[in-house]
Amino acid sequence: MGDHLHTFSNIFHIFAYYEKFEVMKLNFYLTFVLVIIISSETIQSQDFTEANAYTWRGGKIHTDPAFYDLDYDGLIDILVGKQKGKIMHYKQQSVNSNQFFLVDRNFCNISYGGYTTTSIYDIDQDSMPDLFMCSAYNGVLIYEADTIGSLNFSWKAVGPDVGVFASPSVSDIDGDGMADLLIGEQMGVIYHFEQMDTPSLQFELITENFSNIDVGFRATPEISDLDNDGLLDLLTGNSDIGVSHYEQIQNNSYEFYLILKKEYLDK
Repeated sequence: MGDHLHTFSNIFHIFAYYEKFEVMKLNFYLTFVLVIIISSETIQSQDFTEANAYTWRGGKIHTDPAFYDLDYDGLIDILVGKQKGKIMHYKQQSVNSNQFFLVDRNFCNISYGGYTTTSIYDIDQDSMPDLFMCSAYNGVLIYEADTIGSLNFSWKAVGPDVGVFASPSVSDIDGDGMADLLIGEQMGVIYHFEQMDTPSLQFELITENFSNIDVGFRATPEISDLDNDGLLDLLTGNSDIGVSHYEQIQNNSYEFYLILKKEYLDK
């Protein structure tokens, strides 16, 4: 990538992909976006190599992807939040492919402020995925698929608000069947909320500084078990083009320890 381009943000997203895990790394520029999918070298590896890259022209800065098979057709869907608040929808070309094609530039006509960030999780376990969205100056909005396998989503609830430039990630960290909502915020810390009950769309605050993690500025957390060791891994980008890798100290724990912090993933 050219050194003459001004890079100003970085977000990492993780998704399960046919028994492998992949990280999507985004470097953002003033005039175009370079998106790199980085594949794990083995199923149990925490080492990653570049698999593919995409460029989007036209000022689509601060893009933010979320991965899910929305319509259960065996092909991964990518929802990409954009600077202007809309969401682009891409779909995998074929099973196990690293190629994706554009389906819609304005997914479900959703528009939410600006600098939209996204996460997808079936919080009420009804096989209709829930879309969590934040924006630069607004809290969480929750949308849900209208029916099983539908690509139409409707607004369902208002979630927590932690301030500006929030970035959500939803998973079940402690394995209690209730979703944990992590929200990275502008000052680099991560808020932790937990679902109040199933299938509730209401959350209660657990802590304003999850596992004492502070990455400096604009935390963007994502959680998955990268090496299939039964312990969750948390990766978070930040505005200094860095990535920090934390791992759960034991199964179902809310405590994570730092494994690796890299200023640039490319180095």
